[in-house]
Amino acid sequence: MRNNETDKLRAYNLLKSRKCIRCLGPVTRGRKNCMNCLKKIATGNKVRGLKNNENGRCYICNALLDVISPASTISKRVKRIRMHCKKCILKKASRIYLGGSNKWKSLLELLDRQNHVCAISGLKIDIGSSATIDHKTPKVLGGENKLENLQWVHRDINLMKRDHTTSEFLLLCTQILNYQKGTGDYTCGADVSLDSIKQLALKQEAVWSLATQ
Repeated sequence: MRNNETDKLRAYNLLKSRKCIRCLGPVTRGRKNCMNCLKKIATGNKVRGLKNNENGRCYICNALLDVISPASTISKRVKRIRMHCKKCILKKASRIYLGGSNKWKSLLELLDRQNHVCAISGLKIDIGSSATIDHKTPKVLGGENKLENLQWVHRDINLMKRDHTTSEFLLLCTQILNYQKGTGDYTCGADVSLDSIKQLALKQEAVWSLATQ
């Protein structure tokens, strides 16, 4: 117990005097380590993470990989694939979309409420392979990073939807389908613009909101 208190006091004094807690070198304000030590720590984390992956474990937490097709990111410096467990994937998503990794269970509960299917297409989705998080109202249109504005969708659907609302995207899909068939409300050669589709989307959203009240 005394050792822990001594270590904390030492780290506090070094931080106050702007010295690295590893090599006692100079550091910038608010940092515990100098740039050289930070690089050594990062290199050590990469080596340890890649070794974890070789043993079938998570790159970050060393837990057994529990996803069918683990989500991966390819490092530019280290040409290796980094694989993460389901919990670490959810924690990272929670940190990005909900402001903290401790809210990862809320995202998992949201996926359970959707029965692990895409909220737009109904396709089956799995964390680590095809499941991605989408804003119902895009951030460019004022949407916020709140659970009420988030939904799980298939990766391909999310790429196509981009900065459209769900209703706008569905109407665009209808336009494409009817154009290819040459039937429906939007026939070939019809005077249809993106603005008109957005106006129809707003009307459709109003109808949906009244129906759910």
